[in-house]
Amino acid sequence: MRWLAVVGALAGCGRIGFAPVTAAAPWEGDFTLEPPQAVGTLNSAAFESECFVTADGLTMFFASARPGGLGMHDVYSASRSALDAAFGSVVHHPELSTVDQDGRYVTFDGVHAYLWSSRAGGLGGTDIWEVSPATVDLIALNTAGFEYDPWPSADGLRLYYDYQGDIAVTERASIDEVFGPPRVLAELATPDFEDNPAVSADERFLVFSSTRASGLGGRDIYFARRPDRDAAFSAPVLLPVVNTAFDDYEACITEGGELYFSSNRPGGAGDDDIYRAPFVPL
Repeated sequence: MRWLAVVGALAGCGRIGFAPVTAAAPWEGDFTLEPPQAVGTLNSAAFESECFVTADGLTMFFASARPGGLGMHDVYSASRSALDAAFGSVVHHPELSTVDQDGRYVTFDGVHAYLWSSRAGGLGGTDIWEVSPATVDLIALNTAGFEYDPWPSADGLRLYYDYQGDIAVTERASIDEVFGPPRVLAELATPDFEDNPAVSADERFLVFSSTRASGLGGRDIYFARRPDRDAAFSAPVLLPVVNTAFDDYEACITEGGELYFSSNRPGGAGDDDIYRAPFVPL
């Protein structure tokens, strides 16, 4: 069973699923990004990564190895009063964290949510867990290897995630049913490593990390598009502006046109820090 009876973390954040698409997204046509800026209120001398921003744009969940946690890295959040305001005080979520490793925490409707963890009770490595008011078995997703970085579709019927070094998607007929076996998105795969998928609400735009040879060094962030959610993605392309010779990875996007990601580039507060770079349509 890959399920957690924990729903308290969803309370008090308002509607925290994915926002509906009401206008052309900034990545619809040609675009660039603003130069990345460290999100100083989130970062510490430790490790910060695994971002996810709620639909209203006002709360970010992320993972950190800062002192005071329960394990290797725990789930934290921070909120802001407006989209142009800074994120405020960081809040620890012990109800979602363990003495092991706990990563990206995401939700599509404010009731059902997912995270990955190496906690006891899994099949091995790291597994995907559901945070839900009802028992939904995710056994088809997990193996004795490593599954992590879940990203649900806006309707909750598909779950994109890292499946042993490749990006895969799994589907179900309703949110009360189990997911089927994963399908690797072969058009995104290489013999190298692909992970950290983040998908737009219409599922036509995707960003992810890769160690493939076409990058600038270490891990880099790529994007791919498709005409509809049932089509194959286009050949991946490096995101402009944000990549360096260092590790740039663990990206998340908002429907308001923000990219957040982690990097160990020089000048940060700690080992890996969270940066922000808004999309700019051309």
